[in-house]
Amino acid sequence: MRIRVNGIAEDHSAPCTIAELLSRRGTDPRFVVVARNETCVRRAELAATLLEPGDAIEILAPMQGG
Repeated sequence: MRIRVNGIAEDHSAPCTIAELLSRRGTDPRFVVVARNETCVRRAELAATLLEPGDAIEILAPMQGG
């Protein structure tokens, strides 16, 4: 299955949820916002949202400064 994560194509051998994708990347879901196909995914839905071939995932981390 091929998806795009932050604009970069990635191949995954098995279907997975967004929560599993974050875990594989070592990303704590408490500190990021995730958009799937330009729609924000609520944190409570990350574990239940299965990725599909062609999905575009954006993982955004808030930054401080000015």
